[in-house]
Amino acid sequence: MRRCLRLVACAMLASTVVSAAEPAPTVHVDAGEGNGVRRIAAGISWPGWTDIPCDRGCRAEVWWTVSVSRWWVPHYRGTHQALWDVSAMPALRIGTHAAGPRFYLEIGAGLHYLSDQNIGRTRGFGTSFQFGETLSAGFEFGARHEQALAARIEHISNGGLEDPNNGITFLLLEYRHDLH
Repeated sequence: MRRCLRLVACAMLASTVVSAAEPAPTVHVDAGEGNGVRRIAAGISWPGWTDIPCDRGCRAEVWWTVSVSRWWVPHYRGTHQALWDVSAMPALRIGTHAAGPRFYLEIGAGLHYLSDQNIGRTRGFGTSFQFGETLSAGFEFGARHEQALAARIEHISNGGLEDPNNGITFLLLEYRHDLH
């Protein structure tokens, strides 16, 4: 039993040494508006592939993100005033290796599940299953670049699989903080 505990302790210590060199998982919040609908979200992202070849002074990584968001129509009181959205999305992040703030661009595509197929009086999504595409521009800052702030645009629709397919495009402000 002691030997097993020692092995577990050594493995935990080794994983912290390895993970200190690798990018840490991050938590994020974002908020914004699109097509008269407001949104607030929280989620977690973790690094997928971090050694993608890139030009000198550049870094390229794939990140996996899972989020939960709440959408609502302000000043509307009726059925379909609000809904929940659960999403999963990989994204390619390309950025700099600067010592100070590090700038990056991120592009991603993934899947969404909406708790309702309508929001407000006139915006219908046709199905609860949706596709999402996102484009972000931001910068990482802090002593270890552990924080990030980004402007993001995200479009969500069913891709024409069902009618109606009104879709929605959000303009968002996002804040991230790593878990190290």
